[in-house]
Amino acid sequence: MRVSGIRLAARNAVAAVLAAIGCFTPLAANPLPKPEFWQPSIDPDLPPFDGCTTSLSHQPLEGSAPAILPDLVARWTGEYARLCGREVRVPPPFGPPLANRSPQLRNFIEGKSDFAFLTREISQADLDSYRRIHPRDPLSIPIAGGSYRHFGYVDTLVVIVNRSNPVERLTFAQIASIFFRSSGSAPRYWRDLGGRTGPHRMHIIGSEAWKTGQSARASFLRRRLVESGATDGTWRTGLPASGIEADVPARVAADPDAIGFTGLGHVLPADKPLAIAPDRSAAAIAPSYTNVALGLYPFARTVDLLVSTPDDGKLDPRLCSFARFLLSKPGQTIVRDQEIFLPLRHAQLLRSRAVLDPYC
Repeated sequence: MRVSGIRLAARNAVAAVLAAIGCFTPLAANPLPKPEFWQPSIDPDLPPFDGCTTSLSHQPLEGSAPAILPDLVARWTGEYARLCGREVRVPPPFGPPLANRSPQLRNFIEGKSDFAFLTREISQADLDSYRRIHPRDPLSIPIAGGSYRHFGYVDTLVVIVNRSNPVERLTFAQIASIFFRSSGSAPRYWRDLGGRTGPHRMHIIGSEAWKTGQSARASFLRRRLVESGATDGTWRTGLPASGIEADVPARVAADPDAIGFTGLGHVLPADKPLAIAPDRSAAAIAPSYTNVALGLYPFARTVDLLVSTPDDGKLDPRLCSFARFLLSKPGQTIVRDQEIFLPLRHAQLLRSRAVLDPYC
């Protein structure tokens, strides 16, 4: 880790310069939060960028970005233009990462633009709309880590209990049995998970937010556990109505027997984020800054690049070049230097290249 040398005022000054040259409209973007005191070093094994070729078309690419990304996107596109002499446009307006509230994202869904930056799982409504037009689901390529605990900036997902609860860790299977239909029996009492003995019934908080498909955190947790094989992704039914997602941290803090999930930017002092283990035999990993920054904590979220899966199996070379720039040492250095989101580690970047490379 390194001590940050770039202060918030300097970053906002850069944003003002970028806006002045037309890279984005700052009034349409969210203000940048204060950076973490420590910033991770760039993984020395990240690959260089060598994707500029004279054969690339000069026709600009165009895409969309939500309101928390214009500063980072402007840095990326500016450096890519300097290196390759090719323009990538991400014009305003910058709305939420949902097509019903973002005309630019809707353009991508409808096949009218080349790509979309997303800061959440694509919503089910947007995926349904996309499938009505396109024969294949889009490719989702992680191109940066989310933030650690910046409220609203793709902060790390945590499962929380009340600070007084003796439970310290859960496995993927245990989490699936609490929130989803799974092969294991659903726990009813905390003693079922090694917690308090006696008739301490578990109170699951936040279930109303799962039903709409609009919750970014619920969508992320669902996908992560489905990928692990812990559940088929069907949310538990029959739970009592338990409020909206924003209520979860306060309600868990007030109830010794409550459990829910939220982002680290929302956690209250009376909440306890749990360490997570893939299975009972594996070490549980706490959601510490170091574990998140090094790509070790399993519920850290990502910033993704969404592109349409090509009918002929090959992406536009311009998209391949730009994506490979993002997934390179120069691209990830820009992430680190912005000091809000976290750069990918080498192992994470290799997983992203494994999604991209078959189409390039």
